[in-house]
Amino acid sequence: MGVDDCEHLPIIGSIGDKQEEDGKLIGVNNFILQNIDKVEVKKGLRIFGRISKPIYRALAHTTDPFIPGVSGDESSAIQFLSEVGIELKNGEEWRSLEDLDETEKKILSSRIIMQRLNNSKNPEDIFGNVYTIKDKKDILSDVREFATLLNSCGRQEITGVGLMLVMGEETEALEIAKSAMTRYKRKLLNALTWIQKSIENNGEKVIKTKNAYYVIGEDKISDTIIGTVCSIISNNMEKDMIVGFANSKNGVKVSARSKPGLDINLGEMVTKAAQSVDGIGGGHVSASGAKIPFNKEKEFIDTFEEMIKDINAQKIADNVIGE
Repeated sequence: MGVDDCEHLPIIGSIGDKQEEDGKLIGVNNFILQNIDKVEVKKGLRIFGRISKPIYRALAHTTDPFIPGVSGDESSAIQFLSEVGIELKNGEEWRSLEDLDETEKKILSSRIIMQRLNNSKNPEDIFGNVYTIKDKKDILSDVREFATLLNSCGRQEITGVGLMLVMGEETEALEIAKSAMTRYKRKLLNALTWIQKSIENNGEKVIKTKNAYYVIGEDKISDTIIGTVCSIISNNMEKDMIVGFANSKNGVKVSARSKPGLDINLGEMVTKAAQSVDGIGGGHVSASGAKIPFNKEKEFIDTFEEMIKDINAQKIADNVIGE
């Protein structure tokens, strides 16, 4: 495996780590992208499965962007496409998003945005850069799908399979990785659908305050995906922060995310709130995590909310003094 065979890997890693800003790579990541020939970039719909899946299945399986009433339900996706007027098949062959002409893509895009209007702060963020690996086929040719395959292998604790894909040993590993990804995406969709319904029904397991969402997942959300779930929601929420809780073997796992540019240090806040209930925490400015004892979620939330109030009060005081 030569250097040229590996040049696409930093791009897969940066996309998988969600290092894009405003739908594109910047800084060192963009420098790498501009200096390799193996990855092609164009603007398009950021829908998972644009190459490898039938259109209805791509829409039903997409989690980021999440499409209310469509994501997680293949029957609803088929009905949605029928109402939009998009043909599912070309003869006997299922059509993919890549098979749509420009007019169909525009119609589909506008209807997806309309579907997201009431549930997303930025319903138009379905667009962004689409990255294609030129010498790969099927699911491995799409950088986002490749990254999700690798992430799924890690979450399902089959890292050796992911390593085989990276090394180009695709024949044996690909089908195993696809199965792992299907299980992983199903967990994500189930979690996101459960949260959405809880918000709509004012369920007690999703607490809304002035500045944050608190998702008490208990056993409804796996501790292996709570961080990913919070990251997806943070891209679409009107609140400044989201804190998710999920039961694990030895306590409650906490994952927190905040909007970019928010003038707080989320890592410090989560660490202090965790310590207040005899837990441990860490992280950085906009993403952090912790482990706390069982049944301490409400106490954690109370402490976290007090810190938010203190920060807001200090900001008001600073503004008054500044005047």
